[in-house]
Amino acid sequence: MTYANYSKASFPTLGYYSKNSVCMPNMLAAPDDAGVEFSAAVTAFNFIAIVYVIGAYFFIYKRATRKAKALQANGGKCC
Repeated sequence: MTYANYSKASFPTLGYYSKNSVCMPNMLAAPDDAGVEFSAAVTAFNFIAIVYVIGAYFFIYKRATRKAKALQANGGKCC
């Protein structure tokens, strides 16, 4: 018995999560797959989260460079 036949015989299809060994959702689900709405929601959430993180890092960078320029202009004195 080959490995492929053994794995299919021993482990029946468990549905939406059975394609990944760590029970992660199928991120690129076909429109007729069960759980495609969940995949779309997870993908949308991840996209929104990464945009937020990038925006937050940009804000931190701009604020830090502004403070550094102010310190240089004041000769190293704060405020």
